[in-house]
Amino acid sequence: MVTVKISKRKRMRSKVYVKRSVPFFIISIIVVIGGLLVIQYLLKEKTYVGSVQWLWFIASFLASQYINLKYVVEK
Repeated sequence: MVTVKISKRKRMRSKVYVKRSVPFFIISIIVVIGGLLVIQYLLKEKTYVGSVQWLWFIASFLASQYINLKYVVEK
């Protein structure tokens, strides 16, 4: 049987990635869900609340992915 040996340096890089990405992931979830709740609170009884919430969700998700790629993955 052939086993793949993972170097210690690769394991360290993945640990560092997890240390960097977990706080960013938690903050981005708070921003997305908090924004959705604020939109729901501010636009009570409006007919376009759902559309605005979907727009916020998609835009904030894409922005968080871009920031994640630029500042967490590439470092």
